[in-house]
Amino acid sequence: MMHSFVWSICFILLVTVSAVAQDDVGNLTVVSSPVGTAITLDGEYQVAGVTPVTFNQKMIGVYRLTAYRDGYENYETRLVLVGNEPHQIDFEMVPKTRFRAAFRSLIVPGWGQMYTDQKLRGTLYTSATVISLISLLIADQDFRDKQDVYNEVRDLYQRTRSIDEKRIIKGRLDTVQKEAYDAETVRQIAFGVAAFVWAFNVLDAIVFFPDRRHTVGGPTSITLDTGAGFDQLGLRFAVTF
Repeated sequence: MMHSFVWSICFILLVTVSAVAQDDVGNLTVVSSPVGTAITLDGEYQVAGVTPVTFNQKMIGVYRLTAYRDGYENYETRLVLVGNEPHQIDFEMVPKTRFRAAFRSLIVPGWGQMYTDQKLRGTLYTSATVISLISLLIADQDFRDKQDVYNEVRDLYQRTRSIDEKRIIKGRLDTVQKEAYDAETVRQIAFGVAAFVWAFNVLDAIVFFPDRRHTVGGPTSITLDTGAGFDQLGLRFAVTF
């Protein structure tokens, strides 16, 4: 009799523990390629982890999943989660490449460096390009103004019939012609500098592209554990050998 009672108690405890363990099992598993990618979930609650990871919370509602990994483009997707319905999402991170960096720098100088997280270099190239373009615009406008003056003096010289007046105007014409020529030279130099900065920025995005892609052995996962009811805070580590 006593033996049967003990077995009954053990059976009840086993069922209770199993039920609690099932309650603690979450409804979302996130797997990525490569593993070791940091993810965040933003919705009614905010949780984070490192793939591969299974969250122990039963989350309900609409969540935005964002994945970050050095050397890869960010990944984002929208999830609709139901509390008792298990859901697994698998995704592959897209690696950043020299071509993508160079193409961005070709469109907007410094964008390729920003794309590869070289923010200081990107800011420098963007600033240098803006300064060179402003200088080019100023030099171009100065040349146009001096060219207009030269055209006016030239027309006046051609309309004048008096030899003495022509001699006087000729001196003025030579002066404004030289000023227009010098202004055009400055404009060409400014254009060359702007083109050089633009081209060098593209070359920099290719040559100094940081190849930081790597994989984490494992699988290993790190999860921000807030408890099944989001009433606690801790880190959960999982390592498979």
